[in-house]
Amino acid sequence: VLEFTDAWDWLDHAYQNGWTDGLPVAPPTEERVRAMVEHVKRRPDELLGLIPPMQGKATLEKVAIQAVMAGCAPEHFPVVLAALECMLCEEDKEHFNLKGVQDTTNPVTPLVIVSGPAVKQLGFHYKENAFGGVSRANAAVGRAVRLILWNLGGARPGQTDMTHLGHPGKYSFCIAENPDMEENPWTKLNVEWGYPADQSTVTVFGCEAPRNVLTLTSVGREGNPGPERALRFIARSMATPGSNNFHFMGQVLVTFGPRTVAQLHQARYTKETVRRFLFDQARNRLGDLIRDGLYNPVVGNDTWRDYAPWVDQTNPQTMVPIVERETNIHITVTGAASLPWNSVCHGWGNFGAYAVTRPIKFPK
Repeated sequence: VLEFTDAWDWLDHAYQNGWTDGLPVAPPTEERVRAMVEHVKRRPDELLGLIPPMQGKATLEKVAIQAVMAGCAPEHFPVVLAALECMLCEEDKEHFNLKGVQDTTNPVTPLVIVSGPAVKQLGFHYKENAFGGVSRANAAVGRAVRLILWNLGGARPGQTDMTHLGHPGKYSFCIAENPDMEENPWTKLNVEWGYPADQSTVTVFGCEAPRNVLTLTSVGREGNPGPERALRFIARSMATPGSNNFHFMGQVLVTFGPRTVAQLHQARYTKETVRRFLFDQARNRLGDLIRDGLYNPVVGNDTWRDYAPWVDQTNPQTMVPIVERETNIHITVTGAASLPWNSVCHGWGNFGAYAVTRPIKFPK
């Protein structure tokens, strides 16, 4: 137990002990930590898992301390716990590989996506500046995840966290899916992952920073109408050389703005048909990659390449996909409705950080 008479004294102490990665943190007072634990009606010494790379014990109380330091209110705590459950998932079909995410040289970091009634109930923001700062819920939940990885996992740049560049999502990375049917008529993430519409969920996907994609949806050349033209912009952005997906496939997240969704929906595109279109179009011709020196034509001699077995690497006409299967393209709707802005978030290739979804378990 530490006692401080001034909030700045606490903050100086936190900096000196390396309890924060640079941003200020709130003092985790006994009263606030207890309120966080009591809100979820679980034992403070309950072990939730070990956080790599240092295998720190994530007890409920220790996780609550990180949530308080991040600025969470007690009602946000179940969302943090669901996100932690996603990151600790090591099942064969849903392998997040948190240790790899913590250690890698890639800028991948866990993105938290909240879906379902909790978006409005807890005040998560999903319109303008969707990836930026507006809402306490978005900022605090994303920050709590970061402090869990920092303080309990012990990921320190240059020591265990070897990412070369990182990105601002390393501080806080949490968005919410647009829950309004008028702006998002597509199947919501919680339903898509097999949960009922009234069950709020958290999806965690390890990805790079979002790449903005302006999809000009006016009619293009003959035979290339607006909605399809928009999808081609996104497909080309997905297939840009250099990402881990370009080299190793894996998974990709595409976020659509409501304006783009409205035009696609009017043209009878569903989430499923959009995903299929992007899978077919987000590709590079093998011969072009060889010509530009982006592919070593000697199979087995290019360590920076790992394509699916069915990709014919002997034919220059082969269109090499950016993901192995269409289900590896995740789609959500967020952001402002005023302009056709969208984004592509590349994953970590086939090394892990795959999207995992878990229900938010609110106390009864």
